Amino acid sequence: MQTYQVAFKFQFQQDFTNQQVQIQIADTNNFVMQSNERVQLQPYQDSYTPPLLNFSVSNKLMFFNIAKGSAAQGLQGLAWATFTDAGNNETLNLDLQVPGGLMNVYYAVLNTSSSGQLKPGQNTISVVQ
Repeated sequence: MQTYQVAFKFQFQQDFTNQQVQIQIADTNNFVMQSNERVQLQPYQDSYTPPLLNFSVSNKLMFFNIAKGSAAQGLQGLAWATFTDAGNNETLNLDLQVPGGLMNVYYAVLNTSSSGQLKPGQNTISVVQ
């Protein structure tokens, strides 16, 4: 099992208030939260993050409730996660819960060429060795 830092980018597509976003790990992997491997939230293109009502991270779940968002705004979350060795690939299975059409969600596994878009529901991120 390998540990990678993953950037999740949430790009808002419309104005909204009080919306919840949840990324749940749907396999044996975990979010890792140790001294040098912390979860961070950052602005996405703006100079500030949108106001949050709640934010929490556990070993299987990243959750936040956004108080207010505007089209073209967004935020970025950086997290460390383990990836299961699946032959030639290392994988992380995620369940993304976000209202459809509200935002586009992208990921990038840092220091690799693995990146793409996440859709609501089940997703698999693969890092090719």
